[in-house]
Amino acid sequence: MKIREKILVIEDEQTIRNFMQAVLTANDYDVLLARTGAMGESMIASHCPDVIILDLGLPDVDGMEILRKVRRWSKVPIVVVSARTHERDKVEALDAGVKVDRPRIINSDQGSLYTSNLYIERIRAESESSSISMDGRGRCMDNIFTERFWRSYKQEEVYLKEYESPREARRSTAEYIKHYNFDRPHQSLNYRTPWDVYSGGKAGKVTIR
Repeated sequence: MKIREKILVIEDEQTIRNFMQAVLTANDYDVLLARTGAMGESMIASHCPDVIILDLGLPDVDGMEILRKVRRWSKVPIVVVSARTHERDKVEALDAGVKVDRPRIINSDQGSLYTSNLYIERIRAESESSSISMDGRGRCMDNIFTERFWRSYKQEEVYLKEYESPREARRSTAEYIKHYNFDRPHQSLNYRTPWDVYSGGKAGKVTIR
């Protein structure tokens, strides 16, 4: 019998929690769910997950407090999910990560939070050998296209549906991506589709599964 890796999702928003469960289950992970910080802390101790996905904005406790507590006794990988906009929150989460390991490459977004002196200096203070990668031009324009897609995907697909199974989530997501890339005209692209712009109108469509 195959032993699946356990991922604990600590997230208070049910829609996001259900979506993460659907995607992770479809990729053959054993998914545990906690809607509050207290539930999450209890499940960390009792289930010993292989990875934790942690929302910082929980209703009963600051996610950073959970992160600090876990780091006192465990090196389990923790993926931080946060909509916070203060750079000190990013640096504090970074601190908790580098206590476990010093990465050779740190690839980040190019928003002002990740290009600020505070963030860059914290990386350099930990290890001068760490490379900081920002995908090309070193400014936020690099990520606008990807971020625009994910914003549209969440608002037009994920937040409007309650997937009943991983299979349904994958099917519905594939249909949305196909529509977004091949069928839907985009105002920012002169009312052409992304595929027309990318391929120059010469390549045939690909199958997305």
